[in-house]
Amino acid sequence: QTAGLLGALTSQLNVTPEQAVGGTGAMLGLAKNKLGGGDYSQLTKSVPGLDQLSGSNSLGSLGALSGMLGQSGGSKTSGLDGVLGNVKNTSDLNTAFSALGMDDSMVGKFAPVILQYLGGQGASSSVLGKLAQAWGTSG
Repeated sequence: QTAGLLGALTSQLNVTPEQAVGGTGAMLGLAKNKLGGGDYSQLTKSVPGLDQLSGSNSLGSLGALSGMLGQSGGSKTSGLDGVLGNVKNTSDLNTAFSALGMDDSMVGKFAPVILQYLGGQGASSSVLGKLAQAWGTSG
């Protein structure tokens, strides 16, 4: 369901599928912590499969992904568990991105791609604006 988003991230930003899933997971984890429950649930209702990508849920997808790619998911994913499951501010977000092997400038590159995707899935513009704020990027 969210393959379109991950495909857009990997092709437009030249990141690995693992980085796409992890980066999205970290950003959605932050969104979940920053947005009110109503806004976040509205978002997950308008975009099916989104919740599976947020926070530590994304690790399940990452595990499945590395299985598909024939990589051992071992130590790398367990280190990410604490990082992705607990993104409360932009500093945590930057930590998560660096744990995935990306620098924090990538946050600003991920945000517009994710926002555009969510908008295309019918997410409301007020929620998109709040997301952009939560991520410290202007929508």
